[in-house]
Amino acid sequence: MIKEALEYLVNLRRPTTVNVAGRTYSTDKLIEVIEPTVDRLGVTTLNALIGYLQADCDLMIENREVDRMTAHVVSPTCVKLYAPATGDFKVRPEIMEAKPLLREIPFGRYISGEEMVVLLQSCFVRNEGDWAKVLALAGNVSAGATRDYTDDGMSQAVTARVGVASKADVVVPNPVMLAPYRTFPEIKQPVSSFVFRARSNGADSAPSFALFEADGGAWRIEAMQSIAEWLQAGADMAFDQPEADEASIDLNVIY
Repeated sequence: MIKEALEYLVNLRRPTTVNVAGRTYSTDKLIEVIEPTVDRLGVTTLNALIGYLQADCDLMIENREVDRMTAHVVSPTCVKLYAPATGDFKVRPEIMEAKPLLREIPFGRYISGEEMVVLLQSCFVRNEGDWAKVLALAGNVSAGATRDYTDDGMSQAVTARVGVASKADVVVPNPVMLAPYRTFPEIKQPVSSFVFRARSNGADSAPSFALFEADGGAWRIEAMQSIAEWLQAGADMAFDQPEADEASIDLNVIY
């Protein structure tokens, strides 16, 4: 009796197919068995990706397992390298993922003039666009409230040192063109527009400053295009005119 009951329970768990209105359904969830693939490598530079291909670390090129790969520029801070889809289920192995080591930049948050000076010198390309103008203003603000001009509703003024002992009201530049470190170090950092604002912290306190991105994300497209061009040029150089009996590879870059 116990044996028959156990067999009955086991049979209840066996999935079967049912046809309803011409469509086939399963009575249980089926879990797909994925074909084994290589482990994904994580790197922080574009040079590492090209170096991996050139060194053929896994001997996939030498053994002629693959003759082409795809580099997908997912974003300005992510590039993925894929081998061709293989197997009955056309699984596309992800070989490598590159993400740069970048410091977080507090866009949209007000910080002190001293913090802004440090930020400009550590996270922005020097002497690019209005970098020097913004740095000079942030480093020379004096205690006192900011005053809004009423001519257009956007311009501002702060009291800044203009000499050894003199002070004057200086107009805050707006908008400004700057090039923050926002993508891989191998490519030229895109220059984009920012709204530079000052905010009063009281009559006896120096104002604080903030930078707001103002290009609608256009810099992302420019950065991704630059990454794609860099990767294509790097791959062409790495496998330039191989010998007749030498294994090579084509790198297809998409973004």
